[in-house]
Amino acid sequence: MTDLNALETETTQAPAPEPLNELETKGRGRPRKYQTDNQRMQAYRSNQKREGKRVELCLDFTTHRHIKTLADTWGLSLSDVVARLVKELETKYEDILYPENSTGRDG
Repeated sequence: MTDLNALETETTQAPAPEPLNELETKGRGRPRKYQTDNQRMQAYRSNQKREGKRVELCLDFTTHRHIKTLADTWGLSLSDVVARLVKELETKYEDILYPENSTGRDG
């Protein structure tokens, strides 16, 4: 004989969701970004090969908003906007930045 209560509980229970990928089944802790240590090291090394230097700045809200507006207007990243502004100011203040190349105003 079939137990009606058993059939009823089987049909009303939703199946357990399957894990999305292998990395989520690792248990507690921070989820991994890379499946293997080799992939993690390759990503680290590729990040080290970037051109230029990394500079962290603390800006007030207004200055950040101005840089963000310029980035949106010019279609550039924030770092590209800062680089462009520095290059433009370099030509304007060349005599201050490179005093050995300036002719001098006194004669």
